[in-house]
Amino acid sequence: MSKKIQYMCVAGVFAATVFIATGVIPLRIPLPTGGYAHLGDTFVFLAAVCLPQPYAAFAAGIGASFADIYAGYYTYVPFTLLIKAAVTLLFTSRRPKLVNPRNVIAIAGAIAVTVGGYYIAEVILMHSFVSPAANIPGNAVQVVADGLLFVIAAVAFDRAGVLAKIPKVRK
Repeated sequence: MSKKIQYMCVAGVFAATVFIATGVIPLRIPLPTGGYAHLGDTFVFLAAVCLPQPYAAFAAGIGASFADIYAGYYTYVPFTLLIKAAVTLLFTSRRPKLVNPRNVIAIAGAIAVTVGGYYIAEVILMHSFVSPAANIPGNAVQVVADGLLFVIAAVAFDRAGVLAKIPKVRK
């Protein structure tokens, strides 16, 4: 089996994991301003550090978009696809360890892209610059929490040698 096909398979597993962690498992916490907090971004970040592009972007965007469809947030699907794919661009899979300075700093960028991206999406959807501002704190807290969980999971992955078990496809 070619390494590219192996990457596609791993991306499919990550897409399914992002979907389950975002939309299915019972840790979906409703936010008072609408939407819900979830663990999905933890797996978006893990996909970003375990897979090269475009596989990571595919896994994150598709998995999170299917969660939006599953939850009935159809209008958010194109925005989620772009936002989650963009978040993966901030991380690197080209280091021997998942926890490295670039990937830790990328969490701050992920907060900005996610909060800013959903703010713009809601401005477009709601035709208002004011109403979407109410979702900024909830979105920020969710990404910060998922960032902390990502670091914990990435340390565990590093100790278990998970990255060495994923095939390398480099150009």
